[in-house]
Amino acid sequence: MTSTRNRDIARERLAARIANARQQVATLLGIDDARDLVFTSGATEANNLAIRGVIDAARRDGRAKPHVLASAIEHSSILAPLRRAAARGEIDFNEIEVRDEGIVRVGCVERRIRPETVLVSVQGANNEIGTIQPIEAIGDLCAARGVLFHTDLCQSLGKVPFDPSKYDLASMSAHKLYGPTGVGALYARGPVFAWLEPQ
Repeated sequence: MTSTRNRDIARERLAARIANARQQVATLLGIDDARDLVFTSGATEANNLAIRGVIDAARRDGRAKPHVLASAIEHSSILAPLRRAAARGEIDFNEIEVRDEGIVRVGCVERRIRPETVLVSVQGANNEIGTIQPIEAIGDLCAARGVLFHTDLCQSLGKVPFDPSKYDLASMSAHKLYGPTGVGALYARGPVFAWLEPQ
């Protein structure tokens, strides 16, 4: 009986710590509802969950071949699954070119969006050259066109302020902020969260 009670106490303490961590991440992001966060094993899993979540939801909604855009300098955890999905015929995928200095042009994103576009993914800051992308302007554009916007905040979270109302999904990794290795999170705003299914 004592061992069962001890396990229950340990579970309660662990649940409280996870809830506290979830609230800390929500505060860092500037979001109101910590329930819109799901912890993952890292940013790669968070990126995959975001991408597959939107693609699968679009296909369940009857879009046989949804269109997805991502910048040409995204992390491989974004580009590789999108290229695989395109090779399998699940999506139509286009890479958005960047300027010589590694910046995504908002106008270029605008020209590439089509009626069947369901997702645009552009990182907050590049992991190799450090360029900071205009994700708030891209988020405004996507919102105006009815397209979901995902951003990988691994390199910029806690360093560069971004307005969370400008994106629908955001990936992050704890170890980039002196947190533990092997922990990440995905923010998926409101109804988008309900679309996500374990991968």
